[in-house]
Amino acid sequence: MQDVFKERLNELVKKGAINAQDATIPDYGPLPEFEDSPPAEEREEADEEDEEEEEEEEEEEDDDSDDEGARRRARKSGRQSSRRDRGEDDDPHKKRGRPPKVFTPLEARINELLRGLRRYKNREGQIAMVHFEKLPDKTELPDYYAAISEPIALDLIKRKYKRKKYQTLDQVVRDLDLMFENAKKYNKEGSLVYEDAVVLQRDAHMLAEEQKARPDDDFRDEDGKLPLATIEHNGQTWRVGA
Repeated sequence: MQDVFKERLNELVKKGAINAQDATIPDYGPLPEFEDSPPAEEREEADEEDEEEEEEEEEEEDDDSDDEGARRRARKSGRQSSRRDRGEDDDPHKKRGRPPKVFTPLEARINELLRGLRRYKNREGQIAMVHFEKLPDKTELPDYYAAISEPIALDLIKRKYKRKKYQTLDQVVRDLDLMFENAKKYNKEGSLVYEDAVVLQRDAHMLAEEQKARPDDDFRDEDGKLPLATIEHNGQTWRVGA
């Protein structure tokens, strides 16, 4: 890709569309090592497994002591054993030719915000965010959709986050606010869901302010590198993934 990019830039210089200075590529160091990407079917299967394991890891961190947590760990161990039986490497990133997951400062802040909300347990000892994981079934609660004009749940917020739809932490907080306001509108004041929505909404704003107060340098990796979402060069903004 780098060679093709340089070739296209040289063509633009020859055509007079840009000058040689504009065609100069900044030196950001050597490219990381890579492996050939697996077929599309393997990538889709790997992504589904990764998302499932991420959700299970979050739940295990919330409460490792309950029976359900033990069952989740057993299922995860079974999948890993199955991979070894097939001769697959235990390291999914190495096997699939994928780089380790890195977060930009914004992504890291969003991740910390969402994980922080899962730590709160309500008066019944439940993880309060469980109420807000998914939207109600339309066939079971049609009146919910009659009462709520903008339905949203945590899984939709996570999907937007993973697809890089959020440009600021405040955008995430606005979606969380909408989710909690919907819950307060549909559920009676004094009910468990209503009470959990009030507490979680307050905590969401508190956690967001804590994350915004952190400097970007807090999110450097073990090598001191800081992933960036955009790069400024010659007055132009180059956005990762755009």
